[in-house]
Amino acid sequence: MVKRLGSITSLLTPTIISDPMQPHEFTLHTPDGDEPWVVNQQIFDVLVVSLRPGTIQTPTDAAKVIDQLFPLNRPKEGDQENEEPASFLFEMWGVVVDIAEQIPWNDPQQDSLVDIIRALRDLPDSRIVPMGSWGDLQVWADLPLLGPVLTETVHAVKVDDTPEAQQVVQLRQQNFTAFEARLTKSGLADRARHFALHHFREALEQEPDPRSRAYQRQGPRLDVHVPLAVIWILLAGNVVFAHCLEQESNASITDVSRGERTTDTFSLQRWKAWKKSFEEIGAGDHASEKTKGLAGEALRAMERIESRKDM
Repeated sequence: MVKRLGSITSLLTPTIISDPMQPHEFTLHTPDGDEPWVVNQQIFDVLVVSLRPGTIQTPTDAAKVIDQLFPLNRPKEGDQENEEPASFLFEMWGVVVDIAEQIPWNDPQQDSLVDIIRALRDLPDSRIVPMGSWGDLQVWADLPLLGPVLTETVHAVKVDDTPEAQQVVQLRQQNFTAFEARLTKSGLADRARHFALHHFREALEQEPDPRSRAYQRQGPRLDVHVPLAVIWILLAGNVVFAHCLEQESNASITDVSRGERTTDTFSLQRWKAWKKSFEEIGAGDHASEKTKGLAGEALRAMERIESRKDM
């Protein structure tokens, strides 16, 4: 079961939703189709309203509403204590990720969602709040527990899924990847050091032996993984390249043509190997035409990034 956008919490100010184009129809997903927690619904509503084209709701307005819903700021209902701060944060960031996964990876609404997170971080009067095993964190300056929620987000395609269901998972993964890349580019959360590298490895460093059957059947794998690596280059390529330059002297790469495992770090040598792989994918005959076009776009973007650095 999914929950459609319902009535907006009374904390919200009026909005104007008058875009002539069709806006995204966001849904609030819940485990096992349960009714959403009322606070999750309120968070969802304020985010969706703030993302609508034509809204007068600013990112700071949305951030203030979320801050008022934080359990230490929200009035208790009767004699019942509010939930623990960490519990609220896991729920809240889960709603944010759910919405991000519904916005196409190249849609400016993703930037608007990042703007709301930035406004939340920049709210005045941050306070230090104990978060159990996570230690004492600042609300909201630390964007507490955003990182763990992002890390726990998994996009798994089941072998018995229909092609349509697999496509939905892959699209959500692309949108989520774009969200992480935008957070990285904005400086709100650097997800490049582990998660961008993962996508580059899967897309560009896993070419099987040309004599193997897997080599002849690698097209579907490329069509899944290459777009994710491309997204990182197009949205946060400057950050990735900066990491490569910073760690050039401390990094190494194996012969990617043999499919050997590489070190989990950036390097200029690795950047050049990724460029070569994008070029080979774009000129090869394994990937789909769409994937080959994306590979070419990433290659051109990398060359533009290098030219701005005067390499």
